[in-house]
Formats: sequence, structure tokens, C-alpha cells
Amino acid sequence: MDKDSVKKCFDKSADTYDSVSEVQKFAATDLIDLINLANVTSVIDIGCGTGNASLELLKKYPDANVTLCDISENMLKVAAKKLNKPADMICYDAEKYAFDRHYDLGVSNLCLQWFSDIDAFLEKVHRFCNVFAFSTLLNSSFENYKKLFSKPPTFRYPSLKELTNRHAFKKYCTKKYTLEFENFFGVAKYFRKLGAYSKSHDTDSHLIVSDQPVSLEYDIFFAIL
Repeated sequence: MDKDSVKKCFDKSADTYDSVSEVQKFAATDLIDLINLANVTSVIDIGCGTGNASLELLKKYPDANVTLCDISENMLKVAAKKLNKPADMICYDAEKYAFDRHYDLGVSNLCLQWFSDIDAFLEKVHRFCNVFAFSTLLNSSFENYKKLFSKPPTFRYPSLKELTNRHAFKKYCTKKYTLEFENFFGVAKYFRKLGAYSKSHDTDSHLIVSDQPVSLEYDIFFAIL
């Protein structure tokens, strides 16, 4: 995982992200709906992007102190403006960050699929959060999109079995969201605006079909640890 490339892509797409992040917004709402806690005074949003999950959290816990963490400085700037209240900012790769304080609640919406070792991160973050709620892509995502390539330009996401066998989740579920595009070029434009692409994968992939309709399936795992 080339995190420098990831950072540059999301920095570049900070101004266009919200125009195409329909699935991410739905997922943020569904993730926060899973949380049923009282007396939440401190929250950290890991991989906050433009702040969709934090906005949903503040509807439920309006008086909570919020910390935003993201690898992209530009994404953090957009999120901070949308929150309309003071927030602590951590511009860093959360997978490598040495947390130095404790939180009542941690959340992460569609970020962990960018991590090299999700299991190690969950073990680390749970030491600093009483409860950690997250969503991430499953390996069954983007099946139709992958068929367009001789070598799919997607990362290796975890399977449902891998996640549930390794961790004792208090609650979990899966949901699928599907987007439809006229052809590959529509999908490519979408990913560019979203910032969810990798230059290294682009150069290794070989497109074999480009002129047929494409469905983009997000198969998402939601859990509370």
C-alpha cells in the first residue's frame, strides 16, 4: 500500500468528494445508527474524510468533543468547516499513529480497507476507545468492475469470515449498495472525484472491456468492537 499516493489522491479530490460520495454518506448514517451509548463526551473519527460520520455523530451526541483524524490535510479542512464547531485535528496515517489519549467512542467509516493490517489496527485502537464502531469493504465488493480487467485495480479486502473469526464483535452486519454507470469511463471519473484510486494499480491493470454498462457494488461490513 503506497500511502503517499493515497494521501495525494485524497488531497486532490477534497473539493469533489462530496459531489459523488452518496454511498459513503449512506454508510455513515447506517454506521452511526448501530451505536447505542449514553454519556459520550469524547469522539475520534478515524479516516474522517469530509466529515460525514462526524456530522451524523453530532446529531446523536451534540455536546461531544470531536477529534478528526485523516491522512489528507485537505480532507480535514473540508470536514472542519462542515462541523461548525471546534474540533481537534490529527493529520496522520492512523495505522501508524501513536494515540496519546483515551476516547469514549471511536468511529471509522470506509477507511480501514486502505490499511495494510486491519487486525493490528483494531487491537491498537481498542486500547484507546471504550467502543469502536467501523465499516469497511469486503472482498465481494466490485465484482462486476473487476471483470473489466485482466488484472483488477482493486486492493485485497478482507472476507466476512476473516473478520468475524478474528474478533469478538458486540454487533455486526453487512449491507450492499450499488451504483450504475454507462461504461468504464463513468466509473473512472467517479473514482477520480472520490479520490479512491491508486496510480500504482492503474499502471499494472489492463482494461479489456470499456463500452458496456457497469454496476459498482459496495459490499460493506459494519461492526462495533
